[in-house]
Amino acid sequence: MAFEARDKEISIDDSVRYVDTGTIGKVLDIKTEDEIGWVLIDKTDLWYKSKLVEILDEKDINIKDTPTRREVDV
Repeated sequence: MAFEARDKEISIDDSVRYVDTGTIGKVLDIKTEDEIGWVLIDKTDLWYKSKLVEILDEKDINIKDTPTRREVDV
């Protein structure tokens, strides 16, 4: 079990934002090591401390696909 910056429980497939850089992605996996929660984010394939991410509401995420790139606006 892992909790985000606002103490909400994180689940797999939640959309989250890393608060330091604004990186947005979906949670692929969750683990706990030494009582610290970690989440694996799909966009970077990196593990982040769960207390440094925040869950995003799907209704607040706007995705714009163009032929050359994908833009995400929150």
